[in-house]
Amino acid sequence: MAAVTRYQPQTSLNRLPDLVDRLFRDSLVAPSFWDNTLRGGMSRPTLPVNLIEFPDSFVMHAALPGVNAENLDIRVVGREVTITGKIEMHLPEKAQWVWQGIPSGEFYESYTLPLDVDGNQIEANYTNGILTLTLPKAAHVRPKNIQIQVNK
Repeated sequence: MAAVTRYQPQTSLNRLPDLVDRLFRDSLVAPSFWDNTLRGGMSRPTLPVNLIEFPDSFVMHAALPGVNAENLDIRVVGREVTITGKIEMHLPEKAQWVWQGIPSGEFYESYTLPLDVDGNQIEANYTNGILTLTLPKAAHVRPKNIQIQVNK
């Protein structure tokens, strides 16, 4: 059975449902653009980040393809992890963008972890565009095993 396809000639007019669909698709892909634009700020990229919890630490992975490690700054205070940096995309002379899907410029992301971490023991590695932060939990929030003494 053949699928029915609606014919839509190319015109300068757009259907309202198509525009609403596009608005939702675009805003779900890059919500920070709409958040910042509506607040009067400039748009900035959001980082794809994973957070994994282990009994004694957290591990955070941030995808930063094309970012030089020299352009990264990582700060951790208590539960707050802040990553700032700069993505540099250069447009060659006499060229113009057809589309620009890779954001460029400075970025700032701040994350609140579920528990305090030990700022003196944090490790950061950057390989193939992935930043890996190992964030040991602070001693006062790590699980403690209590040994039971049996009285006879």
